[in-house]
Amino acid sequence: MKNKFLLFIIIFIMTSCVKKDWSQTEEENFLYDCMQVNVTELICDCIFSCIEPEFETYKIALQFLGEKMNFREDESMNLRMEQCVEKCKRDLK
Repeated sequence: MKNKFLLFIIIFIMTSCVKKDWSQTEEENFLYDCMQVNVTELICDCIFSCIEPEFETYKIALQFLGEKMNFREDESMNLRMEQCVEKCKRDLK
């Protein structure tokens, strides 16, 4: 299950910065999907705060996953996302 969690996180690591503010429905869909891989709601909320600024919409984030399998294209964003997600895991233990 940890592998699924890590894959879920990696999905959102690669893309360029775009505007934020997903709709309420998109946020709810993300949180639902996140919790379906046995991640707590608190961690999913924290992860949401990490990924939302990186993608214009949840749909774009999901499309990105379907199109990209090379997760190392933007190292600076990778670092930001990894640090944010690690902070979530540390703070919410």
